[in-house]
Amino acid sequence: MLEYGINKFNLNMVNRAQIMRVIWEYGPISRSDIADKLCMTRAAITVITNKMIEEGIIIEAGKSATPERSEVSKGRRKVPLDINYNNCLQIGVYIDKYNISIGLATIKGDVLEKYNIEIFQEMSLSEIAGVIEKTIKQILLNSCLKEENISGIGIGIMPDMYEYISKELECDELYYYIQKVINEKIGVPVFAENALSQLAIFCWSKDKCDGKHCKSGFLYSDYENIYLNTILNMPSLFENINNIIDVNSLCVNPHGFEANGSVKGSVKSELTQKAIVRRIGEIYSESKTPALYKLTGGKMRSITISQIMTAVSLGDDLLIPLKDKLLCELCLLINNIICITGVKNIYFYKFGFNEQQLYELENHYKKIFDSTICAKLYVCDINDSHRFICGSFYAVLKGLFSVSNKDVSSEIS
Repeated sequence: MLEYGINKFNLNMVNRAQIMRVIWEYGPISRSDIADKLCMTRAAITVITNKMIEEGIIIEAGKSATPERSEVSKGRRKVPLDINYNNCLQIGVYIDKYNISIGLATIKGDVLEKYNIEIFQEMSLSEIAGVIEKTIKQILLNSCLKEENISGIGIGIMPDMYEYISKELECDELYYYIQKVINEKIGVPVFAENALSQLAIFCWSKDKCDGKHCKSGFLYSDYENIYLNTILNMPSLFENINNIIDVNSLCVNPHGFEANGSVKGSVKSELTQKAIVRRIGEIYSESKTPALYKLTGGKMRSITISQIMTAVSLGDDLLIPLKDKLLCELCLLINNIICITGVKNIYFYKFGFNEQQLYELENHYKKIFDSTICAKLYVCDINDSHRFICGSFYAVLKGLFSVSNKDVSSEIS
């Protein structure tokens, strides 16, 4: 006989996830208010939340001064429920071609312990997984924690890692492999995803920007590429966040440079760090661009648009033409992204911008298009040593807030 619908266990998990998301979004909130927001009965919410209190997931935060309208005569007052932040711990893991960042954090994002480990080119994928396992076990030992104290492990893998391990696994197999190995060794639910997606949702959630049902874009710059990840905020961001769009081939200068393997005048040819190094090579020196030379420590490879803007403000007038061209091209990229994707918020990560420079960029955009940017610009300022926080936050989303609540442990036989 065919079975339709959802079984009681899965329904309970869905309800628990929804309750967690309501508390996280609105802060301490009573059972009756949760019931109103989820269109459920107060009795049902009471049964579920009492069980969650027994398990230490949520707590009663105190008593409100306002009685329940339906229970004024009984003298009963609202008791706000809150997440037990001290009992909801997650481990985050960030992996790129050169480093592994691992740390322990609370559901609020408070960092309790962290490790940053260098990856050597001769290390195999299994050796990398072994380092992750060993470090997680050390964190648990140092913090006097057991596996049951950790609600989840979130692992983010950067795109440059795909090339590093392509000889061993296809990209689609990488997440499952890492999840399976770490779950078997640690015994905690593991959730792996593209690190860009995790960075994007963490930046959005940190600001909780205006327009809660609009689309946001996350721009990430490394030496040879610029990546764009678009996300929809609540509730859909919890279900499908891996929306990476290739913007490297977008044209920002029809008369620009044609690099090997890239389109003439494209983002890859003009705006990446590698392209900026090429464009500035003839004038970059301690005598011609002293401010920029000092800012970069004499290392041309690390130059960013932000540093060029700063150097101009410090007196490197020789850089003014290049700065204006770069800002013009970046404005064209922003305009293309808005037109193509419809994003209302754009976050910059690894561009080095500060708030004043974003303001200058907005003014430059207005000069070019004779209108203001119809998207808000933000700086994503995650410290390199804390990049694991995106993985721990992802573990919160998938382990506690996601209605799917599916981890690899349910798939491993």
